[in-house]
This record gives sequence, C-alpha cells and structure tokens, in this order.
Amino acid sequence: LGARAEGWVTDSVRLGVTAQNDTTGIADNSIRGADILLRRSDATYLSFEYARSEGPGFGSDFSLTGGLDLDPATGLPSTGVIGQPADAIKLEASADLAELTGGRMAGEITAHYDRKEEGFVSADYDVSETQTEWGIAGRIVVATDTELTFEAEDFRTDTDRRQTDASIGIARRLNDRLLVEFAVAHTK
Repeated sequence: LGARAEGWVTDSVRLGVTAQNDTTGIADNSIRGADILLRRSDATYLSFEYARSEGPGFGSDFSLTGGLDLDPATGLPSTGVIGQPADAIKLEASADLAELTGGRMAGEITAHYDRKEEGFVSADYDVSETQTEWGIAGRIVVATDTELTFEAEDFRTDTDRRQTDASIGIARRLNDRLLVEFAVAHTK
C-alpha cells in the first residue's frame, strides 16, 4: 500500500511526500519520503529528496531461464534490519546556460549527489553498505556547430570500494545528418 501527494506552493516551488508499507509477514517494510523541487524552468531546477526505510527488504534470486530455475547460490539476501531505519538523500541540479546568462552562453550542466545508508530498502534498492555517488555532466556551445562535452562520476562505499569515471570531448556538427565527436575517457 502506498501513496504520494504533491502540490505547487508557487509557480516555481513544488513539495511532495511519499509513504509505502509492504506487509508480507516476515518482510514487513515501510518507507517514507519528502521532496522539494525549485524550478526556474524545465531545464533549470534544483531538487532534493529524503527517504527513510525500515524493514528487512526482500532479497533476490537470479535465473537464466526466466524463473524456471532459481539458483540460491547467486541470490542476494535482504540487507534491511527490523527496527533499524536507514536514510537516503538525493540532490539534483540542472542549468540551462543560455537562460542563466541571458543568451551569452549556450549549453547545459547537470549535477547530482546521492547517498544511501546500509540497510536502506525499497522496491528499487537493497543497500548492503553505505554508498555515495556524485556526478556532473554538461555541454557548452563554443561555436555555432561545435560543443565541448564533459562528464565525471564518482561512486564510493564505506568499505572503500570506489569507481571514478571522467570524460571530456568535442563534438562538431558537419551537417543536419552528420555529427563527429572525439572524447577522452578515464576510469579508475
């Protein structure tokens, strides 16, 4: 059973709340959340979400035959703990450069930050160790037919598992149908 309510307080501020309860006997879970969206336009906004879950989660089993054979050796146990809540936060931002600079620049930049504590469970997540992810990406028009592109993302856990990806490139439109892009990427 779940519900969501949201409303626009002004033309640029939206508030929302979400609640969900799963009652399946031994896997009773609850999740509660709140969010705010500050929007200048569809392309320029800032959003913040907070959620708290409590419960054991569901775990998962994997099958290569569409569920005919479940392999318990490849299954994942649930990570939530009854009576021990876990939090998650997410922050997203997007900026249309033309909008923010009065047309002196064109392009867009997006950024995000996401942190989930060990034991956070939902329909989409079963977090076994606290994890943090952040990223930034964008494209900046440097000439009528040329854009600078970039992206960076970092993922870390409390057990020092880490991956960092970054790229920078240049894209040039040769005509209406042909775009040539060169990029350099690094993964660590």
